[in-house]
Amino acid sequence: MSSSESDREDEPISPWLSPMCGLSAGTCLPDRPMTDDEKRKRQIEAYRLIKEKSTPELMYHKIQDLLEVKELERYRDNYAYVSVGIKYKLEIRNVHTNKIANYTPVCDYDTVSRAFERKTQSLQDSEQFTQLKATLASAAVPSGINKIVAFACCTMTGEANAIQTSHSMGQHSLVVALRAFLASRGGTAAPGENRSEIRCYAQDPIYTSIDKQVLRDVGITVVDDPKGFLEVDEASVVFCSYPNIPIRQIVADLARPALIIWNGVVREDNGLGACDPESSRVWQMMEEYIELPFPFDGKYGLDGKLAMYVRKSG
Repeated sequence: MSSSESDREDEPISPWLSPMCGLSAGTCLPDRPMTDDEKRKRQIEAYRLIKEKSTPELMYHKIQDLLEVKELERYRDNYAYVSVGIKYKLEIRNVHTNKIANYTPVCDYDTVSRAFERKTQSLQDSEQFTQLKATLASAAVPSGINKIVAFACCTMTGEANAIQTSHSMGQHSLVVALRAFLASRGGTAAPGENRSEIRCYAQDPIYTSIDKQVLRDVGITVVDDPKGFLEVDEASVVFCSYPNIPIRQIVADLARPALIIWNGVVREDNGLGACDPESSRVWQMMEEYIELPFPFDGKYGLDGKLAMYVRKSG
């Protein structure tokens, strides 16, 4: 059954109603006024979990999962050699209306667009971004950069005052600001290329239709997984911050981007406890880069543990 936009509930259900709840078909209403507990139970029973088989997603296994003996007990033997799998999202559907419930609060387009515009302007005017531009201007950034690819920047359509919403807007704002800086900076364009033509792509399966519209307005194209990875090449900038898939391991097997901004590499085998762990291939890749400090320290949702990496010349 398809989960199109018209197939969704207009009103969000309570935040405490999560996919972990035990859900069943609705029951008859009592003849007397319901207590708060009965109302809560009634709402839970009005929804059930469904598997949306029309919207599969890719599932990436980090190398640590493939090598860890304990992890192998959870899979059949042939899974140990497959780094990419398929999964289906569980949704919550109202058993009476048969519509998918939106249990995450979503702001409207105007609210998100205005907030994003303010966040972007604030970041561009910030001391931290001024430091970032100075750092990159003094570095030997490879020429010919023509795209920025951002991964796992999350949705901007949550509650307006939510931390995750603010972090997401900050990360997308950095992409916009970085594009403007690279487009105006001499030496980023290859001979004969218009240096202002820097395309931007963003990949995250959680994006809503409002996210896509707001990002499209500022020139960022939202792409489905794995199309973002297919855009990564030697003329690209890659950005991600604490993703929930092994971005660094995937990129290490694909290309050597001109500029990378992601979690600083500390050369620790932190694989089993991390979603985006390091690996021997990541360490080998980083030998080809110069590490530069990332001046943000948590403001705008940009963690101070991120680092910038410029590919060495030659």
